[in-house]
Amino acid sequence: MSIVAGVDFGTLSVRVSIFDSERGRMGSGVADYPLKRPKEDPEQATQSHADQMSALEAAMRKAIDASRVDGHAIAALAIDATASSVIPVDKKLQPLDDYYLWCDHRAWKEAMEITEKARQLVAGKTDFDSKVRVLASFLQTDIRYVAIEIGIGGWQPHPAADVFHFRYGDCKDKATLLSSMLHEVGIASDYVDINTYRGVAHADVPSEDVFNHVILAIELPAEVDAASYRSVVTSRNIKKYLIFDPTDPYTPLGDLRGELQDTYALLATEAGGELIRTPLLAPETNALARTGHFILSPEGLLSGEIVESRTGDHAFYERAALMHASEQERAQRLEGRLNRSLKGFSVQNMNIQYLDQLQRNLLTTFQLITPGYSQLRGPLLLVRPRIMGEKGFPLERKPRHYPFQFESTSRETDSFEIELPKGYVVDDVPVPVKIDAKFATYESRVEVAGSKLKYSREYVRRDVLIPPEQTEQLRKFLGVIGSDEASVVILKHVQ
Repeated sequence: MSIVAGVDFGTLSVRVSIFDSERGRMGSGVADYPLKRPKEDPEQATQSHADQMSALEAAMRKAIDASRVDGHAIAALAIDATASSVIPVDKKLQPLDDYYLWCDHRAWKEAMEITEKARQLVAGKTDFDSKVRVLASFLQTDIRYVAIEIGIGGWQPHPAADVFHFRYGDCKDKATLLSSMLHEVGIASDYVDINTYRGVAHADVPSEDVFNHVILAIELPAEVDAASYRSVVTSRNIKKYLIFDPTDPYTPLGDLRGELQDTYALLATEAGGELIRTPLLAPETNALARTGHFILSPEGLLSGEIVESRTGDHAFYERAALMHASEQERAQRLEGRLNRSLKGFSVQNMNIQYLDQLQRNLLTTFQLITPGYSQLRGPLLLVRPRIMGEKGFPLERKPRHYPFQFESTSRETDSFEIELPKGYVVDDVPVPVKIDAKFATYESRVEVAGSKLKYSREYVRRDVLIPPEQTEQLRKFLGVIGSDEASVVILKHVQ
């Protein structure tokens, strides 16, 4: 014989019935709890957790008395409730605020505005990609990121209607609004809790407070080619999701900035939570390509033009720095970068293209003049073929206990062409360099084509974590890069 209790929470009361596996229902009890509807706003409808728990105790006592059983004999509880709201709780699983009831319609006007806006944005668009892109762009450009995390504000998202009306919100708010707008056009999505520091969440160590950011998982319909997006994960029920951060105004839909890659995150669906691992994007998705054409005078003055093309995190950080900067601040950023490689230079005609067009490569073009670039040594002229750009970094000799961590994979290329001064020929060039350290590769070469010197190199970082036992391998790798970056071409003066 087994005794169980069935609990049913309704809108205004909770009902408890006690059942015996052999005798059926033995007794029941009912207890009411108040519905909170302020006179000044009758559209509101909330209930208190404390009121519901007190009613549950009262109804349970009535059911036990009616059944004439010892409460300790009840082996299990079966609980049912009209529960469609997400309830933020504290560390002791206590609700942080009253429950919103199904009949709470305080935001009906704003909800209608959200529906109308979503349908207006996707008007004339029939495919999944165009609908998602236009809604994602709206969240990125029209809804400002503002985090007001006082008390419950740090845990509970504001209603989508409020976020839409005031046009600002934090990560939870922006994810909530985008999810609501997607829903209105027939696209499903779920929350994703993630940490912006890789490695904080562990699959084998369940712990609280390991996530500090909320993004969105947009369900991909079966007919959509998942390969057309980079930031896709597959859940254990074989559903494919497009991971997107509506808080990020500089990363296009389909990509994911480096700090959110290759890390554990919590996918929160109606079926429950699932720990997923975000993808590590290929180096080609995070590219910096630099090309330059120069003329070198017999006096050593170098002049020419450089074009920089950026995608991925390279574009993300540059857009973040330049989008709202003044012309002077933009010039100072570029000069700071050049200062690491050059002295006494001047920059002219700086031009930035596609700064606000996230789907396109970010292009920066500028003209460079550097007096005294080459070094005169009697009849010889020493010229460094690497005009700018450093790939190495200092490495301490102390014992290493933790991995080296990079934010993302990367592919970086330089291609510089220098027109040689009249009266000079190439006497010696550095030997080609090629090294593969598994976690990264580096190669460079200098070629002579008529009166032109051509320098090209490629640096590819494949991994974002380098274990401490590979420290010496990393040190050797950086040493090769440092030597190559300092190498020079020797020009000889001829009559």
